[in-house]
Amino acid sequence: MKMKRLLSWPIAFIALFALVATACGSDPTPTSAPTPTSAAEATATPVPTALDLLIAEADAEGGIIRAFGGRFDTPQSQTALERSMREMYGINISYEYTPLANVSQNAQAAQLLEELAAGKAPQTDIYRGTQASTPKLIKEGALVAVDWQSYLPRINDIAMGGMNGEVLAISTRIGGIQYNTDLISPNDVPTTIEMLLDPKWAGMMASTSYAAVWDRASIEADGTWNQTKAEGLLAALTQLVEGGNITGIIGCGDDERIISGEFAMLVFQCGDDSTRKLKALGAPVDFSYVSEVSNVTHSYQGLVTGAKYPASAKLHMVWLQTPEGQDIQREFFYTDTSAYPENDVFKIVEDIKARGVAVPVIDMKVYTPLNDDVQAIKGPMKKMIRGG
Repeated sequence: MKMKRLLSWPIAFIALFALVATACGSDPTPTSAPTPTSAAEATATPVPTALDLLIAEADAEGGIIRAFGGRFDTPQSQTALERSMREMYGINISYEYTPLANVSQNAQAAQLLEELAAGKAPQTDIYRGTQASTPKLIKEGALVAVDWQSYLPRINDIAMGGMNGEVLAISTRIGGIQYNTDLISPNDVPTTIEMLLDPKWAGMMASTSYAAVWDRASIEADGTWNQTKAEGLLAALTQLVEGGNITGIIGCGDDERIISGEFAMLVFQCGDDSTRKLKALGAPVDFSYVSEVSNVTHSYQGLVTGAKYPASAKLHMVWLQTPEGQDIQREFFYTDTSAYPENDVFKIVEDIKARGVAVPVIDMKVYTPLNDDVQAIKGPMKKMIRGG
């Protein structure tokens, strides 16, 4: 059932309420208002919620949401986002995108830090990144901590990445094997590292040059680093390369090279969302979750310090955490987050756990102190994949 928000007070009146409250530092109290005729009438006066006030502030900004292009920057998805937010919040919404031009998330983060250090207005009000690209922005104060639960109580610690309000998860990734179903049957596809080592897969595998998924797989469910496991995974990767099972290098976005049959498997694909999309479109591709490397990571959004339209940006981020926002994620991007029980990825995680796999959640809080360990094993893994 759609949850369309019905505001009890007009937007303009709420905006006036917010303006006066800000100026006075407390709730406004009229000095010349007539005395209520009864206590019942006084208690019946509605009080704007934090979300009501945020909507009014966003409306005063024009409902303009500034973001880097990419994920939502298509006519179909943009129209769906704008329509959904208008229906829910009762204000006009429009999106302004800064083109990415194939700029990596790390490069975007570096650019934002340069802009803020120079006192320049940031190019975007919303930064989107992962547990690897976002921590430095938080450390340098480039992302604003927000009390998200005051706007939407269902937002939980998983959605906030274990942090203090600087980010919100917008989608969840689980790494694993992307494979061609014309070449490998679902009953035969590997589900463990040992199965990958079978010589029958000689010449059928590719990996990424950056050791995607391999590098973070030694983070345990309790948030500790397992060096013994890391060394074991490096040994397995070495055997796969030197034994000829892995013979190619492709990127996580090079789905066509699996679909075409150039390689039967990508070991490992960064996440499972593109596979779900391609499978729904009829492509001969599917995904296998490998026990030793099954873990949860997220893509996050954060409110940039010095945002031009901060209320509109926050309203967009809150909306993405609603059931309607997550529905849009699934419809257009074939993903959602593991933060909420009704979501597809939450159910996938539970299915993997049913196999006896721990499925660590590698959120911002967990990953940041272990980054040095990840990078230390990532180096030799990349070197092995790239041929020494």
